[in-house]
Amino acid sequence: MSEPTANPVAFRFYELWQNMISWASGYIDRLADEDFTSELAPGRNHGVWVLGHLIESEDELSKFLGKGEMLFPEYEETFGMKSKLLPPSEYAPVATLREQWKQVVAKNDAMFRNLKDAEWDEPHALVKGNVKDDFYGTKGRCVYLWNLHQMYHVGQLALLFAKHGKAVY
Repeated sequence: MSEPTANPVAFRFYELWQNMISWASGYIDRLADEDFTSELAPGRNHGVWVLGHLIESEDELSKFLGKGEMLFPEYEETFGMKSKLLPPSEYAPVATLREQWKQVVAKNDAMFRNLKDAEWDEPHALVKGNVKDDFYGTKGRCVYLWNLHQMYHVGQLALLFAKHGKAVY
């Protein structure tokens, strides 16, 4: 996609998002299914939960931006911030999660391509009360903080990558 002259701010956010997705997908695609079953911190999380959480949070972004519903709303309970960690075998197979990641990325790619500069300072779609009192506040701040959050979890995938002796990404 060439840089549009009408929405250069939205385009820059789109580029940043694409870079994050490329980095995340690079790890997701190159880790073996069994690599995802490894714990990152004993009793805290493992690769399967991290992958599911990346899907859930990436999917949820469209709700905050007012650009559609989640493809996998059941993942809010399964992989959301307050979800209970289960053994890897009690989640969907990694192959299924990989496909769901691709579906959510495709959904959000279409969403990002259609965002306009004027939207970045608008309150996000789920703001309650005063936008200044809301942690995310605006749509632009949602995208900014979402990317930071996702990169934190991509760093966890990088740990799995190193733990399993994979070549440098």
